[in-house]
Amino acid sequence: VCIDDEVKEEDNEESKYIWTYEIGERDQGKPTIVLVHGYGASGLIFYMLYQELSEKYHVVFMDLLGMGRSARPKFTAKTAEDAEDFFIFAFERWRQKMNLDNLVI
Repeated sequence: VCIDDEVKEEDNEESKYIWTYEIGERDQGKPTIVLVHGYGASGLIFYMLYQELSEKYHVVFMDLLGMGRSARPKFTAKTAEDAEDFFIFAFERWRQKMNLDNLVI
């Protein structure tokens, strides 16, 4: 999912592309659960949970910006607040692009 309207998914590593995986389909009456990995990991750490969770949830997992298979834009944060903004802004743009209004994280 490209989270920046001004770059194309095929652009260089400076593009803001968040690698996203979905298991199951929306609108089957199941709530959506989003699995978010920790720093330095990827969504694949949840591999053993996919099948069981997909029985009750529409499962979505993603690689945070700069990790896993997602784009690695230049990280210029100078403060903890800057770092939080970097990840939170990217996650919120991703959520909007995915049209996920009702989810469990």
